[in-house]
Amino acid sequence: DEVIESNFLVAGSLCGFACLFYELPRYPSDSAVEFCGPVTIVDGLYDSHGEGFNDCVTAVHACCSEESQLLIAVGTHSGRVLLFQPTLSITAYCMAASESKKAKTKYLHSKIDELRDEISSIEGNLATLDERIEEYRNSINKLRNESYFEGECS
Repeated sequence: DEVIESNFLVAGSLCGFACLFYELPRYPSDSAVEFCGPVTIVDGLYDSHGEGFNDCVTAVHACCSEESQLLIAVGTHSGRVLLFQPTLSITAYCMAASESKKAKTKYLHSKIDELRDEISSIEGNLATLDERIEEYRNSINKLRNESYFEGECS
């Protein structure tokens, strides 16, 4: 199966931060699309004029370089353009997250199977106990009937 590439969504805030959401890579046979994030790109931007005010993020763009490395450009109200290149490839991170998710899913499926087996065993034990209870009830009723008839005859 060929892996479908991830989609990225970047967002900025007038409060001076930008973040990234990303789609976990998936195989064509997978129907569900799952997004993760947010991953902080930058936080706490201040005005470059030194007045101590927060600088606003006015534009954010994500693209891939020729080497398939994610690049993120952040434009600010004060006129700065900041370029970010994540040290960890987001695609590699997505793949690791996807593999981790698959491992967790496999583990949970095995636990579900174990619990189903345990439920079947308990149901079998309940059926056996129900049979024994019915046998005890029959024995008790038989003993009651025998003692009832013995009392009449004497």
